[in-house]
Amino acid sequence: MKNTLLASTLLVGMMSFGALASEQTTQSTDGVLKYSYNFVYLKCESTSCNGLITRWYPMKVYYKSVPGIPPYSEARLYWNQNVPADIPAGKRIAHTIGAECPDGSNMTAKWFLDSKFKPVSALATDCSGIEHTYSVHEFHF
Repeated sequence: MKNTLLASTLLVGMMSFGALASEQTTQSTDGVLKYSYNFVYLKCESTSCNGLITRWYPMKVYYKSVPGIPPYSEARLYWNQNVPADIPAGKRIAHTIGAECPDGSNMTAKWFLDSKFKPVSALATDCSGIEHTYSVHEFHF
């Protein structure tokens, strides 16, 4: 009985360590985590979408700075289906690639961040090439 309990404890410990290691690998690849919130939604400010409000999703923003000639710095943002586009634009702008379009291309977004890396607005381009402006909000219970 003690051996079974010990084996179970070790197995859970190894699984937890594996999850932690994966998360740390992501952080080292993406840079340093600067912003994270579990309930972020967007409100469309463009007339083209009549104040549409999205569902909320977790959001994370990482900052990566690599010295070199020229130096490379990039804010890397994850939200819903948006993933970093690998475009170095400094500390205040993050570029993402969104959901796939019927023609095989992807929607894109340019996110504007405040001095603490918190997203405040986004300019998204849909599958038709139309740009929409969104404000970014945290949902607080």
